[in-house]
Amino acid sequence: MYAFIVGSPRSGTTLLANLLNRHPEIGVRYEPYYVWERYFPLRSDDILTPDDATPRISRYIAKNFENYKKKTGYRLIIDKSPRSSLRIPFINQIFPGAKWIHIIRDGRDATLSIYKRWQLMDDIAQGKGLSKGGRAYLADRLSYEPFRSDKLRFLWHEARPLLKHGQLLSRLRWNGAPGWGPRFSGYQQALKTHDRLGFCACQWLECIQAVEADIRKCGITDIQTVYFEDLIKNGADVLGSLLDFLECRNFKVDCENITLHADNTGKWKTGLAERQQNLLQTILLPKLKELGYESNNGNT
Repeated sequence: MYAFIVGSPRSGTTLLANLLNRHPEIGVRYEPYYVWERYFPLRSDDILTPDDATPRISRYIAKNFENYKKKTGYRLIIDKSPRSSLRIPFINQIFPGAKWIHIIRDGRDATLSIYKRWQLMDDIAQGKGLSKGGRAYLADRLSYEPFRSDKLRFLWHEARPLLKHGQLLSRLRWNGAPGWGPRFSGYQQALKTHDRLGFCACQWLECIQAVEADIRKCGITDIQTVYFEDLIKNGADVLGSLLDFLECRNFKVDCENITLHADNTGKWKTGLAERQQNLLQTILLPKLKELGYESNNGNT
């Protein structure tokens, strides 16, 4: 069985994956883009459609996941990839019986965190070779790959453009400029019309809207929505509900030894200047209200 965690980057996808990964029957794959994008390394954006799921590509991805499942021995494999928010119909074509988890976080806090990640990527994107930040990025990503063969696949996927184009894939994806996260439809124009913070807000908004629209379009009913703020405050209850949904009963994930930082909300109030806060309100307020977030705080 397979399940997919989707949502905007910096919305708690990794935290949720780490918690579920404690279950003895669950194995998590952390952003194996070398699998998903094996045949699309230099695509102009991160959207994949059912038409992209050709028989050859579908067989390759399905077989890769099946082999991973056999090697790990887990009953359930969960993929955690924020870019998958933009390619649900593509994934659903390959794994039609999968379960889905959509995690949502206050867009102002998520945007602030995305913005900080972009600042980190400034260092990674410096120069044509591997900067100190670039090496750290690769080392961190490799730590999530349990098998040597997958570590090599990841390295080849990321570093092959360095041999051919003189730049890492993470830089080529953004036309040689610093960049990070999902590239939604029309992102090039958004980069021109918004400053960096505004663009990060667009990334949050576009991911959520894509998930909502594509879940309806595909007629997917096996989906659970989780709010980040609820997860960090009521971890045991949220995880218990998710484990029931994933049919992983008779086991309780121990949250006692996990620091969930229940106060990790509303950071945008102190982390952003008033002008920046007003900018986010302009872009995000309608969706924040629709999702149940108040306009003047970071709680649900």
